[in-house]
Amino acid sequence: NSTQNINNLVIMLSASKYSVGVPTMGHQEQSPPPTHRPHRIKKIGVPLFLLMSFVVALSESQSGFLRKLCSLDVYFVHEDEPYGTWAEVYKSSSIDYMARDLTTEVIPSHNINFVVTMLECPELDVHGMKEDSPPNEMFYDMVSMLKFALCQECIDMNINGIQYTTTIQALIPSDAIECMGPNGEPFDRVKIMEELKIGVKIIGSPVGKDSISSECLRADVDNDVGVKDLIKLRAFNMTGHEAVVMVDYTTFVMQDLESTIETFINSNSKVGYAEDYTPHGITPTNSKNGVNTGFLMIKPDEQEFDNIVNMYKTTPYDCAGGSGWANSGVGGFPGAMGTSGILKHYYDQKPASEKTILGKCQYNNNAVYHLDGNGACRDGTTSCENCMATYESEIVIAKLTDEVCGKPFDCPDKGLPDGHMCNKIHKKWFEKRVIYEDTHFKGGRRSSRTGNFRKETTLGFCEGPGRTGYKKIVPDAASGPLPIPEPAAQTEQGCTTVCNAGEYLTQDCTCTSDECDACPEGTRCQRKGNGIPPMCIDCECGFCDYAGNSCCDFNGVNNCKSATNKKECLLQNGYYPGWPGAGNACSGVEISATATPNGCGCQPSESTPCTYTPSTDPNDKCFIVTAHEILTNSIGYVDACKQCLDGCNKCVDGAGQGDVNDMMKCLGKTIGKKSTCRSDCASVCKH
Repeated sequence: NSTQNINNLVIMLSASKYSVGVPTMGHQEQSPPPTHRPHRIKKIGVPLFLLMSFVVALSESQSGFLRKLCSLDVYFVHEDEPYGTWAEVYKSSSIDYMARDLTTEVIPSHNINFVVTMLECPELDVHGMKEDSPPNEMFYDMVSMLKFALCQECIDMNINGIQYTTTIQALIPSDAIECMGPNGEPFDRVKIMEELKIGVKIIGSPVGKDSISSECLRADVDNDVGVKDLIKLRAFNMTGHEAVVMVDYTTFVMQDLESTIETFINSNSKVGYAEDYTPHGITPTNSKNGVNTGFLMIKPDEQEFDNIVNMYKTTPYDCAGGSGWANSGVGGFPGAMGTSGILKHYYDQKPASEKTILGKCQYNNNAVYHLDGNGACRDGTTSCENCMATYESEIVIAKLTDEVCGKPFDCPDKGLPDGHMCNKIHKKWFEKRVIYEDTHFKGGRRSSRTGNFRKETTLGFCEGPGRTGYKKIVPDAASGPLPIPEPAAQTEQGCTTVCNAGEYLTQDCTCTSDECDACPEGTRCQRKGNGIPPMCIDCECGFCDYAGNSCCDFNGVNNCKSATNKKECLLQNGYYPGWPGAGNACSGVEISATATPNGCGCQPSESTPCTYTPSTDPNDKCFIVTAHEILTNSIGYVDACKQCLDGCNKCVDGAGQGDVNDMMKCLGKTIGKKSTCRSDCASVCKH
């Protein structure tokens, strides 16, 4: 009955008035015969699917392959009874996907299509790791989190005053429809993606091995990535979409994508991408690093597609000498014989106006060190950025690979310090998982958050190191935990519990040793230490822009995220005298309050739950002194801030500073080198 219920659920979700329709087979090129066919996403108190209600709805008749990126209904509507493991729920089905009816693909106007390729089942990967795919038991978690992170950061794609639609689809060869699950039985990957409302297109490579003119390429391509990797090139032929964005399993979207995509659409560029650093063990040059296909923006063009495919088929390739494509030097690194390598060779020959080269550390950050063992830049340049030192607020795309950090679901134990970039990236992934589950689940069993392994980073989703310690989104055990209960209602008299010394009373009248667990929703947690008391401070309080609007908003897990792109909210622009640095003021910035700001938070204690009534007074909310106040005001707290900063540079007296931009320049550049001097003034540069 459980399996039948799920089958009915898939049909129900697919037929929902919000869905585009059941993905069916349109024009396709057959994959090679399969080698085997087994037996057969203001404060996040409001569910995200309600916040998405303004997204332009696509009609049922529009597309067989495309699905809206942000669905209006919940992703999961499970019953309260256990179903067993997800691999049992999605076990091999009787559906013959290759025989489904053909439909015409109708593309919405002003559309951006996100495309993920799923090229291999791990057990079929006989030539080494062709695709950085998750192990089968993690397929469900990685695919659902990939879609949610994309949706969360593309929720309002308004470009040039036009509301764009966003869609998502997967490209799969026929021998990757079913894979072996962790229980030793085949499971249906298409069925999982259709329930997650990802359109599926089963299609083969645009290049057959017998059409490759280079003898060594034809002989060795399977020892690299195989011709199936060229399925990615299909994105160049998806005409009708204004842009296609290629992603993969390793792609983790950390910041809003709207401005990145808008800049690309408004440019003359045909593609936008970041390149990889040269792998360790290879002498770094500018030709030994391929195009990162984990975030590749494309303006589809049939002629461009034909040109790239023809270049792949006809260009000589040097295998023995390592000089690669047409002796250009592009070769000899993993992926050089596939999409990454051919795109590198193709666009190296194009003028700068036809391509947008994105920063590695902003759009391809996997926390790698930028220098090789000899101190040379690992991209052949003379100056390169250390991705481990990039401000978290500046990372748009992180890459979840094993090279340095490991993957979040592996609960890695690498002994890295708390502030290491890997821990920041992983914590962000787990924070998004919390929001995802809290806003997209209704009923059903899901994992508890009680794991204590590196809890500051993993947020309770890891019981111990390694993959076996990870708590999956859908628990493996049929008797897995029931849905996480709502906090217990307090009595009219309030909590009667008094916690032990060093513990804090939570909203549901339980005790915790973690002060952040006692903070109410919507606040940033200030931990106790160095004379600073624990504090829960409203994310909307503190840093405000010139108009008095908050720079920050709540991200759902006791932390704050950017609420605006205003330049004042970027620390490097000097709008906040006591806070030097770079990146948005919301992320990783300690306010270090010693007293609770008016209407802006509360202090955890052992006897009273931390509660507060949010202030609506901008004078309370905007309690961080700004460059505008330094220039125009002469009241107590501003004078104290001025006097402190005067020891850094006399320009803060206002002499020669005609407007707030001049004062920001003074603070941001003239005394930018005196960051310690400025930060020492933070305690007095508050109201």
